[in-house]
Amino acid sequence: MEQKNQISLVNAILKGMNIMVGAAILAAPQIITTAAGDMGIFAWGVSLVILPIVLSIMRLTQLVENDGGIYAYAQKALGRSVGFLSGSMYYLGYTFAATAVISFLRALLLTAFPETFLIQNIFAFYGIAMALIATLNLVSIRVMNSFETPAILLKFAPLFIVIGAIPFASGSDFVFDLSKLGNLPSALTTAIFGFLGFEYSLALNQYLSNKEVNGPRAVVGTFLSTTVLYVLFHFGLLKLMGSQNLATLGATGFASFLPLSSITIKLWVAMLLGFAIKLSYFSSANGMTFGNITTLYGLAKDKLIRGGEILTITNQNDRPLFAGILQFITIYALGTLVPNILVLANLTNLTVLLVFVLLITSLIAVLNKQVAPSLSDKLIAFFGFISSVGLATYSFLSLGTSWSVRMNSVLPLVGCVLLSFIVYKPEE
Repeated sequence: MEQKNQISLVNAILKGMNIMVGAAILAAPQIITTAAGDMGIFAWGVSLVILPIVLSIMRLTQLVENDGGIYAYAQKALGRSVGFLSGSMYYLGYTFAATAVISFLRALLLTAFPETFLIQNIFAFYGIAMALIATLNLVSIRVMNSFETPAILLKFAPLFIVIGAIPFASGSDFVFDLSKLGNLPSALTTAIFGFLGFEYSLALNQYLSNKEVNGPRAVVGTFLSTTVLYVLFHFGLLKLMGSQNLATLGATGFASFLPLSSITIKLWVAMLLGFAIKLSYFSSANGMTFGNITTLYGLAKDKLIRGGEILTITNQNDRPLFAGILQFITIYALGTLVPNILVLANLTNLTVLLVFVLLITSLIAVLNKQVAPSLSDKLIAFFGFISSVGLATYSFLSLGTSWSVRMNSVLPLVGCVLLSFIVYKPEE
């Protein structure tokens, strides 16, 4: 008999897409198009490189029972210290990500309100942003969900409107210029950023009916469906706006190009979509912050942090209080000290991909303990390891044009990792 808490394959794919699709798809088309014109749409082919990573981590979650956060997989396969390292880096990676999304939002607001002091002043802007996010993350889950649900619906609205307008678009034709493909490697940062978060969707496997069969289908289906959604949205923007307007105005400017005859209606649609897009950025940052607080709370609860007892203290709404405060302070510090958005995005990619390297190494260790591991598992692990190392290397190289710039840019990550080792609590 089917259990009440089980979900269908289609439902799992839709839930997984909701987790993956975030602010990156709204920022990436402009950056990619600026570099490679119409050919920038092929940047989403990076999904084929990331897919082996997805399959590897999915296989790890099937082979290793996990009662903790994602770091627990590495902990069980490679030991306590490696588990802590993966957990702390996972926390850092999505702290960089939340900071990058807030910085994307600030850049978007500066375009619309260039003279507003509270947006111009980065210290004031981050103070307001973190005060709002702190409020949401310290209230009850029920109250937060009342905000998150409409925000999720608004998040998808711009994508579906653009895709739905493709048959009616009268913009320029797609220019197939192979010479532009050479510019793609310099513009993959936000495309990679757009696919991170798939590991959250892996947690849905446990709720699937016939999960042994539908689990892999859900992961692959979610990933490929997200890729198709990204490609169609990007293509729709090119059809509506043309590559020059997209590179100049960004995805947020598409409302002015919608095939609507009434100027009044077009203005109202533009206002509503502008609000939806800004809310989508904020919602993504808030969701990442919530995940980071949960990760830090889990590390402390598992007694992996010295003095971590204080991080397990909750407020009257049963929300982690001091773990939240530490997260808010960290994002504020990063946002004001590292204002370069692409550096933050590359630090996100580099850090999370290094966590994936540790997780896939854990999969290899698990397979090596098996008497006769399957060839498919070994191939998945091999290609997953190569892909994660390759993309991590790319992300590091993208931090700057010289080794000195790259080393300076990676200092926040190095400093945070060293600090995490100081607070690490070995098993007594």
